[in-house]
Amino acid sequence: MISVTWKTYLIASFILLGIYYATVVLLYAKKAGQPLLRRKNIQPPRKSVEKGNEVVTGVPDYPQEQHHDEIEQLPLDGATAMAIQNLVDELQAFAAAAGKNNMTKEELMAGVQSILDKYPGIAGTDMQDGISSLIVVTLENNCAVHLDDSEVSELWRG
Repeated sequence: MISVTWKTYLIASFILLGIYYATVVLLYAKKAGQPLLRRKNIQPPRKSVEKGNEVVTGVPDYPQEQHHDEIEQLPLDGATAMAIQNLVDELQAFAAAAGKNNMTKEELMAGVQSILDKYPGIAGTDMQDGISSLIVVTLENNCAVHLDDSEVSELWRG
């Protein structure tokens, strides 16, 4: 009689499962006609720009979108994403504490404005509208205070 321990059974199962999944992935990649592990390097379309009498080619052709406040849209990099996360965490903690302390609307606006002043690089990103919405919703939920659009835009102006 053959004796198989749980350890031997699990090791054999994981090895066979790994071989199975590797085979499925390789067959899928072959049928799809593209390797799964190669990263695509997507570059924006290029255009020519005239500067005076010169024509400069190879300038990326990014879409020119403008917000209602005509804020320039900046690319979102890792440092900006981390700053946004820190800002969101700080705003949520402030709103929770403010709700418990029954702060007035003016005190809330001053507190939120001081938090936004710590993160000046976020004011021009495409995340500003989302953070503004978060501020409105968070203050409504935690403090029962409603901010209109003009008050929120005043917070960003400092």
